[in-house]
Amino acid sequence: MLLEKPIAPTVAEAQALVDEVEHAGAKMLIGHHREHSPIMVRVKQVIDEGRLGKLVVVMGSAVFFKPDQYYADAPWRREVGVGPILLNMIHEVHNLRMMCGDIVAVQAFASHATRGFPVEDTVAINLRFASGALGTFMLSDTAACPCSWEQTSQENKAYSTYPDEDCYVIAGTFGSLSVPTMRLKTYAKAEDRSWWKPSKKASSP
Repeated sequence: MLLEKPIAPTVAEAQALVDEVEHAGAKMLIGHHREHSPIMVRVKQVIDEGRLGKLVVVMGSAVFFKPDQYYADAPWRREVGVGPILLNMIHEVHNLRMMCGDIVAVQAFASHATRGFPVEDTVAINLRFASGALGTFMLSDTAACPCSWEQTSQENKAYSTYPDEDCYVIAGTFGSLSVPTMRLKTYAKAEDRSWWKPSKKASSP
């Protein structure tokens, strides 16, 4: 079975579905299509090659503006259990785990102050990864800003895209990688690492 994300609106419902699949001996795949993105494949390679050193931080964003018609066409999108956390952030969690490994702790502030719907429209998130790396993530579907995967990756031509924008910056002890522009900046020698000294910019990672 190919199941669209999210797997379920609650953990209990997701576990019940997983239990049924295991009991039946069936196969189930969640529609995380970014797993097959050539951008994400290359990002993972750069990290795995150790070019950034030990991962320290990741900063990410999915900040965009959904027009009012989006909600007028489907009023159920305004309700709790459907908002941008489950509709959009789930893809970001998948990307973050691909890049930085398992997430072991989460803190967040959510707001619906802009649209006033029962569901959130903006979220600020702190993340701790199993490796010890930390992350921050801004999510909003009511901020007129192009810093989202859809508007930066150019993978879906239905969206306006901005090739000079990024939605992630990953930094380690030897360098940083901005995604999806793939701007890589590293230090070749440990003794050169300093905010007083320029890092080396790679034309292509």
